[in-house]
Amino acid sequence: MKKLVQTGEDNEGVFNVMDGLSFVRAINDNATALGTETKLDLEIYNTPEAIAKALKEQTGKIGFHTPGGPDDLPTFEEKGAPVDSPSEQKGGVAQIYNEALGDTTKSIAITTPPDKTTYYEGEELDLTGMVVTATEEDGDTKEVTDYTVNITEPLTTADTEFIVNYNGKTATQAITVNEDLISSIIVDTPPTKVEYTEGETFDPTGLVVKVVYDSGSSAVVNNEDLTFNPTTDTPLTTSDTLVTISYNELNCTQSITVNEA
Repeated sequence: MKKLVQTGEDNEGVFNVMDGLSFVRAINDNATALGTETKLDLEIYNTPEAIAKALKEQTGKIGFHTPGGPDDLPTFEEKGAPVDSPSEQKGGVAQIYNEALGDTTKSIAITTPPDKTTYYEGEELDLTGMVVTATEEDGDTKEVTDYTVNITEPLTTADTEFIVNYNGKTATQAITVNEDLISSIIVDTPPTKVEYTEGETFDPTGLVVKVVYDSGSSAVVNNEDLTFNPTTDTPLTTSDTLVTISYNELNCTQSITVNEA
């Protein structure tokens, strides 16, 4: 196990820490052994707690053994890591390892599912309302928000769950993704001409028809893909008051007026 080396001490790797500044100076003197890329700012990292957080962020692994030190500092005994520091060391003694504490997250769970778990294909995953709780090795729990999920693209019907990852621990949430089928067609914009004289033919210029999907979304249909009854070749009569518009066996109507010639 690699550990910091402080020269001139009887016990190699042991730091007698009387205050935060002496602690961080010792860390900076041994930055290469610890594996940190940059030294710590004495004005910012001036307590053992602040230093521990900074080193864990840089190396991913940091821990304390503090016999006789502050009770609120985590110890190797609490985390189940070995301790080879003489227990009779006096004062605030901290022994720092490059490979000791590591990740302390034991597991995560989705304690409150997201508000939305049923989707239509093409929609984006919505995590609103979801609560993720992490359990630490010592049994402590906390809500976490800096997790990642494995689905970032629009959903497909093949998606039946998503995976939440936090500190390498995962939890899954079931979802349902339905095929987004066309439910109806509508006239979104009437044709420019809706009043005719008998004998004229229906003119769809200006007409905009949309398909409406189960999800509520819609899309414009090309007029070339529509059929009309009466057709655009059939002379209109005064009895024609509606034109039936069809697309994929779905229908809608457009009102017209046909006057006598």
